[in-house]
Amino acid sequence: MIIKAEVKMDPKCRLLLPCPFCGGKPYPKALGDDYGEYWFLCEACHCQGPLGQSKREAKILWNKRD
Repeated sequence: MIIKAEVKMDPKCRLLLPCPFCGGKPYPKALGDDYGEYWFLCEACHCQGPLGQSKREAKILWNKRD
């Protein structure tokens, strides 16, 4: 399931927040080279963020705390 996010210039996009569950450091993952699906994964607890169509969109979705 892909969640669409409003991708606009947002100061929050510059910083990658720690994992909302354990405070661990997230790192980017990609689904293949040509698919254009990205997400962030916590290196400590392996929590996964939502899929985005770009690394930038995946970062915005990871940082979203609603």
